[in-house]
Amino acid sequence: MFLRFKMDNDEKYIPGVCNIDAGGRRKRAIFGIIVLVISIALWYYLQTLSVNLWQLFVVIPLWLGFNGIWQARFSFCVGNASRHQYEINGKIEKVTDKDQIAQDKKKAMQINIYSIVSAILLTAVLFLISNLMK
Repeated sequence: MFLRFKMDNDEKYIPGVCNIDAGGRRKRAIFGIIVLVISIALWYYLQTLSVNLWQLFVVIPLWLGFNGIWQARFSFCVGNASRHQYEINGKIEKVTDKDQIAQDKKKAMQINIYSIVSAILLTAVLFLISNLMK
């Protein structure tokens, strides 16, 4: 699975494309997977309590988990983009060019949209499953 995240170390900052290195991708992928597993465990726990509407709140941790996964997949940190910086080879550098900042913000928005849509879809599937299990 990690092969899909291109875990090599020969990368450089490319505005709107890549602002983290292999170590950053690895951390975000691991974080995302752990949060997704915890989210599904939380959904299962809420499902056993038969509190249907509360299960919808699982969308929040799912969003966080998918955010980590998408950041790893795209080699791009949303937080770095919001702080106008990039982190390659363990060094944090500032981005000052307005065009580069705009490209980074656009990519960050794309990742946030992918994350929330993924979380909403999985929440809907889980909610449907819990209603079918009754």
